[in-house]
Amino acid sequence: MNKELNRVAYHEAAHVVVRYRLGLPIDKVTINKAEINEEDTAGFVSGVVIDRDFWEFLDCDIWEGERDDLSKARQNIIEGEILSFLAGSAMDEINGISDDEIEQGGRSDRHNAIDFYLHFIGETHDLTAWYKRSRFLAEDSFPAVRTIANLLSERGTLTGADAEKVIKQYIPTRDVPSLAGTVCEFREEIRLEKEAKKRWGLGKNGAF
Repeated sequence: MNKELNRVAYHEAAHVVVRYRLGLPIDKVTINKAEINEEDTAGFVSGVVIDRDFWEFLDCDIWEGERDDLSKARQNIIEGEILSFLAGSAMDEINGISDDEIEQGGRSDRHNAIDFYLHFIGETHDLTAWYKRSRFLAEDSFPAVRTIANLLSERGTLTGADAEKVIKQYIPTRDVPSLAGTVCEFREEIRLEKEAKKRWGLGKNGAF
């Protein structure tokens, strides 16, 4: 097997398995170049899209109030995203891959983790404790990571449902209950709220 393809497969597999353990959504995982837009990215996992819209989603006031379960869900999402960002680099290290051998995509994972941390949690660039926890999760899940990596090497792409089916054979119980329903429910609620505000704005301007 191509050495770089093997590294990327394990790297993305670690992202997937850690996301699963921490209850985060997984839509698909791929190392198929035909499905990747960025030239400097060798693979990716899609689930919750980490863009400014998602940051706005986590910043909005829908999480505030008396419902402790929503506050806890938000905390779990934020912590899970940071740990899943770091999981690929942790797996590279577990497999004895040096920083010099890692493409830009791998290094950008760390930058994303730092940006996410600074925005939502604190004012430090030191994610050593987070990295250690992410590495523990990846190493503790190595049989699942290896199987997902082998499937990626064979198929190029796995759906989230297929990946989760495989992972469940090794990890029947998640560390954090699935947050997919919470994410989908509230993103949809925010979308509808934005549409309503847009319609109201048009009405005020006499467009109706």
